[in-house]
Amino acid sequence: SQDKMWKRLGGDLALPKRPQELFVVWQREAQHHCPATAKFMTLATAHTTTHGTGGSGVIQAVRPAARTVVMRRFDDQAPASFDFFTCTTSDKGQAIESNSEVEAVFLWPITLHNETTAGPSVTSPKQPETQHMIRQVRIHGNASLLPRNHEQTRECWKALPLDWRCSLTVLNQGERLASSDLQQQQQNMLDTTLRQHGFALSTKDVNKLQDDNNREEQKRDEKGEKEEKAEETEHGPEMPSNFGVYRIVAQSFDFYQQLGRYPIVDIIRYVRSSEVEADQWELLRVIP
Repeated sequence: SQDKMWKRLGGDLALPKRPQELFVVWQREAQHHCPATAKFMTLATAHTTTHGTGGSGVIQAVRPAARTVVMRRFDDQAPASFDFFTCTTSDKGQAIESNSEVEAVFLWPITLHNETTAGPSVTSPKQPETQHMIRQVRIHGNASLLPRNHEQTRECWKALPLDWRCSLTVLNQGERLASSDLQQQQQNMLDTTLRQHGFALSTKDVNKLQDDNNREEQKRDEKGEKEEKAEETEHGPEMPSNFGVYRIVAQSFDFYQQLGRYPIVDIIRYVRSSEVEADQWELLRVIP
């Protein structure tokens, strides 16, 4: 039955009234099953530009685009929001400036082990039954740039690894390069900045540092030591003028769940039914 797909949540009766609560449960399980990608989300934007003029006035062209970003923070309190960072001069930054309506998608492969299969004989212990499940959460909402002096903007910048901050200071995300010489020139600038802050790194060392940063971030998430990370990164380059933290305020959530063994799909949709501050949602089942 459909309810069996939600057995870890107790079926329909256990579905919370607020989608934030369900997202927290799923994200926590994703952190356990696929920690390297649990915070990755596909961000879809629709860049609106002036295409020309017609008899009735200005004609606008809408160009959709999607890319993967990292969720830096989820606030489960009203108004239910997701934070990520990028350069305001990047393609996605420019797209959001022209059209704030966005969507974000999380995709999590989950493997469940249930001891429900009997062994080869009556006396044999039960064997674990493996179930492969795909979970997806789709969020529709509006994104906006947080003020430069906002606490979350400052905290996000300080929490980034030093090599990331050096890179964001030197390199302009989304900038078009006319030749490979310019790319090498920017790489040299980055190497110089890294050395100024105590790094004399080869490409191999940079890759190793990135791997170390990823492992350390995972450990901190598991132990809840975000404050320690922020304290460790007090020193380093100043936040560049084009660094920005964007906040998506959710208007709807789609929770999609599919058992890999059978073509069974279930979708639960939450749609905001009141003002943002009231935090009231309508719960719907949707035919996939």
